[in-house]
Amino acid sequence: MWLLTILPVLFIHLIFLSGVILVAASFLLRMIPFIYSYTTLIRIIGFLLLGTGLYLQGGLASKEAQAIRVAKLEVQLADARTKAAKANVEVVTRYVTDTQVVTKKGDTVIKYIRDNAPAIDGECTISPDVVHAHNLAAELSGDSEPDKP
Repeated sequence: MWLLTILPVLFIHLIFLSGVILVAASFLLRMIPFIYSYTTLIRIIGFLLLGTGLYLQGGLASKEAQAIRVAKLEVQLADARTKAAKANVEVVTRYVTDTQVVTKKGDTVIKYIRDNAPAIDGECTISPDVVHAHNLAAELSGDSEPDKP
């Protein structure tokens, strides 16, 4: 309701209250002879103000209810963003840790193969001992030494 953005809340309450007062006054002032001729006009204006006031009060209540829902959703959004930030940190940490482990294992394999390079002959035939050594090096976690065959 665009009218709610223009009118202050107090003015909306005053419209409703003036409608109630005018309707009540139209019934009470009927007993005074010189005002009796205006009671119908007062009653019509009172009911118009009362209806307009009720309509605006409903719009105001709806606007306040929506503001409460928006506030709740903003709190949920903030919680979701916090959880997402924590999850992103965990994923990055796990990725860096896994990368370090793979790099360490790869370095261990390279070192072990270099140490056993003289066992490979010029024809590039690989003896079963070299294959076994390579397999042991690949299984290393980086902190243990392979068993010598």
